[in-house]
Amino acid sequence: MRDRSVRPWVWASLILQFLGYLFDAVWHGLLSPGVEPQTMGEMARHLATVHLPLYIGAASVMDTHSAPVAGSLSFIGFLVVVIAMSLSRRGRRRRAAERPSARRAA
Repeated sequence: MRDRSVRPWVWASLILQFLGYLFDAVWHGLLSPGVEPQTMGEMARHLATVHLPLYIGAASVMDTHSAPVAGSLSFIGFLVVVIAMSLSRRGRRRRAAERPSARRAA
């Protein structure tokens, strides 16, 4: 039961994180290419607007660290969670399909 109640929240977090990646890529690649905040206030505003959906989504799904490597590898973690969620759904479907046949045989 707990698995079913958590799954929608994990998917919601993954979707939010994915939208954060998209928004981040559009902002940095199309809207403001090469523009980086110069002051602490600009950086705070930038992080609170452009990167906030990505951070909330990542914090909701996985443990994040402040190291630069963790930040650059966060997309790999995102993909790992998406793949794991997809595979677990297939496994649940397979087990659900097997249950009725096991009941009929008994």
